[in-house]
Amino acid sequence: MKRKKKDKKKIKKEISKKNAHKRHSLEDKAKRWVIKQRIITTSLFVVCILTLMFLVSTIFLLDETFPGFNFGNEKDDKIVLKVNDREITATEFNKQFHYSKIIGSYSSEVTPEEFSDYLIDRLVIIQYADKTGVYVSPEETEKLIDKEKKVIDAALLEESSKYKDYFSLLETEFNITEQEFFAIKEEDIKIEKVLTKLFEEELEEVTDKQIEKYFLENEETFMIPLELTANHVLICHQDSVGCDYNRSVEEALELATKISNETTLESFNTLEDKYKEIEVFTNSSVTEDSVIFDDIFRDVVFDIPMNEVSSPIETSYGFHVVIVTKITEPSKRSLETVSPAIKIYLTNLDRFNVLNDFIDEQKSESEIVSYINSS
Repeated sequence: MKRKKKDKKKIKKEISKKNAHKRHSLEDKAKRWVIKQRIITTSLFVVCILTLMFLVSTIFLLDETFPGFNFGNEKDDKIVLKVNDREITATEFNKQFHYSKIIGSYSSEVTPEEFSDYLIDRLVIIQYADKTGVYVSPEETEKLIDKEKKVIDAALLEESSKYKDYFSLLETEFNITEQEFFAIKEEDIKIEKVLTKLFEEELEEVTDKQIEKYFLENEETFMIPLELTANHVLICHQDSVGCDYNRSVEEALELATKISNETTLESFNTLEDKYKEIEVFTNSSVTEDSVIFDDIFRDVVFDIPMNEVSSPIETSYGFHVVIVTKITEPSKRSLETVSPAIKIYLTNLDRFNVLNDFIDEQKSESEIVSYINSS
């Protein structure tokens, strides 16, 4: 039976995704670090774009499979959070918690207690904005909402959704009225204005000296590890992962041994035409921290002399025959190459520290009572 094309693509995608690059660059780490911070640490523009992209990607699922949500009994609505004179009821908390987990920046693993911490941070910033006279015009809020609404309405129309527009989706799925949504967006703009001014006043430009110091203190971070480039053949069998061939383990080993004995570097490219039920991979990248097939594959490959055909290597995916075609020795990235990424990282670190100090100061001057816990 011929192997399905999608399985071949799946395996090749796995190799490409997990092993084509050595280690995450510092810039990647900086980006992931920023994403992990709370919504209030990012610009309003970024928040809106991420929210819109996520919502557009899930419109169809919402329309078909979205589960119901219990917003509580509004007649007996209890106060669950109080920050100075601002009281949050159970109903309001549930609305925002639910909304943020579905189309905001929080994963489904976030607990009510964790979200309560976020709400407290958000509220102290909003209250600071109100105390210091930060003004948001109705036109500013309407402009932001209209920008979002155009994108969402277009997506709803394209997916033939049961929702006539963005506001009907918000009210039906999240129990958020148009008026409530307007207030949320108005507060978003207030937060953005406060943080923009805060960072302008408190942040200092990261210097070349700071960048160099970080570079020297974290040399291992910038190492490019030993890398092998290899061609290899996978001969799977009926007991291996993701195989659709009715071939026994013994038959797979016999074929792998035959290929190992007969193949040369020059004849490798003809294998896929000669043997139909095999997978051929060229120029695969393997490093010491690669997660490719099984660990044994990675460990054995590093012991194969360059340009020599290996004996069959058994993994849970089947038997592999490998030819290492290139060895790239470890090296260190230059300061000039990584300086932009270090600057991004240090700037974001400074932003985070400035923001935390600001929020801690506002909390210390506030009366905060929370009745929310994870139990």
